[in-house]
Amino acid sequence: QDLAERLVATVPEKALPFVLTVWLGDRQRIGGETYTTFVESGIAHILAVSGVHIGIIYITLAYGLRLLTKNSRYRIVVTLFAVGLFAFMAGARVSSLRAAIMVALYLSAEWFEREPDAPTALGLSALLFGVHNPDVIFTVGFQLSYLSIASLLLFRAPIADRLERFPRWAREGVSAVLAVQILPIPATILTFHLVSFGGFLANLVVIPLLSIVLCLSIATTFLSYIMPPLAPWFGHATTPVIWCIETIADTTASLRFSHLYLTSPAWPA
Repeated sequence: QDLAERLVATVPEKALPFVLTVWLGDRQRIGGETYTTFVESGIAHILAVSGVHIGIIYITLAYGLRLLTKNSRYRIVVTLFAVGLFAFMAGARVSSLRAAIMVALYLSAEWFEREPDAPTALGLSALLFGVHNPDVIFTVGFQLSYLSIASLLLFRAPIADRLERFPRWAREGVSAVLAVQILPIPATILTFHLVSFGGFLANLVVIPLLSIVLCLSIATTFLSYIMPPLAPWFGHATTPVIWCIETIADTTASLRFSHLYLTSPAWPA
């Protein structure tokens, strides 16, 4: 509650609903029409605090702490604390907890000087969820979260191989964004009754823009506690980036044949 009040005081009114949604998981300020636009444009997943958000925080801390200290174990402890705090602060949802557990397993491998393994981390995190609550496998959040990461692990490398003429930074980014969207398609149709064709392209731009918003939100949050006069600078800087994201959503959703509404598929399908 205290953090939400600080964001209200430092983020412009136009940008506030989006920041509260992607940073704290508070969707109450996002209107139904806006949410529908994000669904039809295929980028509604950015409105749910998920592995993307955890990943951005993890990467930001990993690189930032390297500039401050060479002590790897100190970096691991700080990163674990920050990732875990954010996962619970954002509502302890399946997708964010799954990502936090995977980060913890990765960092544990680094702590014990072992090689991290993504499929193992994914499987162990699913096992922990299943032991705690077996019914979780029937929830939409669990299915979309794990299908997304499984899709990334299966298809990123093959797609990257087909983009060998691209620069490495572009090849890695494009292949990851495209790969993560493949396996969740059936679950998306089952849940939202639509498939968004425009989302495959929109996400290529929206995901990097979301990273900027989250980094600015991190800066706004910390500065609101340690240097309050500077916090609004970063809070206001989110406005043009969010405008770009919302414009992309509106444009993609309005394009003819950019999305198709479907009935729920039968279980054999």
